[in-house]
Amino acid sequence: MNRRGAGIALLAIAAFLIGIKYLTAGVSGQAYLVNGVPTVPLFYVGSRLSNLAVISGIAGVAYLVWAEVEAFAARKK
Repeated sequence: MNRRGAGIALLAIAAFLIGIKYLTAGVSGQAYLVNGVPTVPLFYVGSRLSNLAVISGIAGVAYLVWAEVEAFAARKK
């Protein structure tokens, strides 16, 4: 897998982790809805998924930038 593919995969993992956080909060705390908005369950899920999503997203963007810089340098030669 090249760097572009790895970057896209890491960004997809980051999006998946963010989605799973809200899905978990919604499923586990349906009784805690205030005007249709889950308030309390997000505290129970914690910040681990958010932290992993941010790390994965930053790594994905870094890989994409790295791939583009290398491609630009190869075209310039």
